[in-house]
Amino acid sequence: MGPQVGILGFVLAAFCFSLSLQSEETLVPVLVWDYKNPGDLKFSHNSLHNIDTSSFTSHMQKMIKKSSNPLVLCFVEPLLSVEDFSTTPTAFTHIKNEISQAKLMDYMPSVYDASEGLHNLENVGLKVKEIYDTDNIVENIAGTDVLIVKMSEADENRFNTLEKHDKFMAETYKKVFEQRKNVIGVLTSEISMFSISTLIRSRRSEGSSNENASDISDFAMNDVFKAGNKNGRAMLYSKSPAVLTLPTGTTFQLSKTPKTEVSSLPKMKSNLGTYSSNSCTYLVN
Repeated sequence: MGPQVGILGFVLAAFCFSLSLQSEETLVPVLVWDYKNPGDLKFSHNSLHNIDTSSFTSHMQKMIKKSSNPLVLCFVEPLLSVEDFSTTPTAFTHIKNEISQAKLMDYMPSVYDASEGLHNLENVGLKVKEIYDTDNIVENIAGTDVLIVKMSEADENRFNTLEKHDKFMAETYKKVFEQRKNVIGVLTSEISMFSISTLIRSRRSEGSSNENASDISDFAMNDVFKAGNKNGRAMLYSKSPAVLTLPTGTTFQLSKTPKTEVSSLPKMKSNLGTYSSNSCTYLVN
């Protein structure tokens, strides 16, 4: 059992590492809402284009400058996808109700490292503080211009986790608004997630030969997801336990435990074979 687990961890880590190299930085969705600023302060951008970190920083600086001593309250999920905001039913019922009455609502589907962009506001003299959702948020707003709240990961169904976070974020925004009266809300994530079908379309666009398609033929659409960031961290998600098939034909039934961690990533390129759709959550650092 020991050697098999070691081989499995090594191969899965290399697989995730190779996927995470597709992007030097992380593109994440960003939702911004505000009750004070008018709608004409939306970021003027083509939704099909990516927004770089510095442009996002400049945009948020502009919003703050045109407002009256606002607090930027940013919630950072560990993982989000653009589908999280559009699927029905949605996990963000409370947030959607909250922003339905806002004067400004802006959605940017592809921003490079939005949380870093908010941290960069320190360079223009704003006080930025980062805390966790387990901290007392109201106690941390005094004297703060930008409060970044990192949402915790959970070893449970992802949709249920997002629902809990949704309720928490809406309630927290209301409490903070009662104290500061002028709060710019932001929802984003550390890393992004895309359907594995996107990866398959990308791989197949490189060529139509059987060789190009064989190593991804066992992926099931909408069942497996992958996310990665510039730090080499990646996640694989699917709806049920997984089978990893090596090039030799050897298969491994992956653990049903919610999270499997691998401590290091080997820097290597390898034909890693197929990864069948059937896993829980696999986190690689």
